[in-house]
Amino acid sequence: HRVGAVRTGFVRPVKATFHSNETAALALKCGKNLRGTRYSKVYISPDRTREEREERKGLVSQLREKIRSDPGQYHYISYGTVCSRERGTTPSPRTPASTSQPSFSPSIPPSTPRTALDRASASNPCPASHRMGLAEQPRAPSPHPTS
Repeated sequence: HRVGAVRTGFVRPVKATFHSNETAALALKCGKNLRGTRYSKVYISPDRTREEREERKGLVSQLREKIRSDPGQYHYISYGTVCSRERGTTPSPRTPASTSQPSFSPSIPPSTPRTALDRASASNPCPASHRMGLAEQPRAPSPHPTS
């Protein structure tokens, strides 16, 4: 359902509820696949408390400052801190600083990739139909007649 008051010139956010943490984590993880599609202006973010939003706002401002001051590095937010690394390198695995951080890791069964699509799928947990823009299903007709 939509959240917030109706205001001219503003789009109200939509709140989505999932039956499991794994599904919610998968939706958050697959949100990046909306880039470059007709949904490129859609953003998916977790529900945060007011304190978490303020903390995140501070981290994002620190991130923007780092990007301005050192554009040659790749900067990102990980486990509540702003991190940097050389572009083109992969970060070393890291565990959360505190156990109070939510740990979302959807369980995806391992399989042997056979095709190029399977190899791409091995590194991306999002369903292939979602990555390829095929997840759109036609809407069922409304059970309520329109008159």
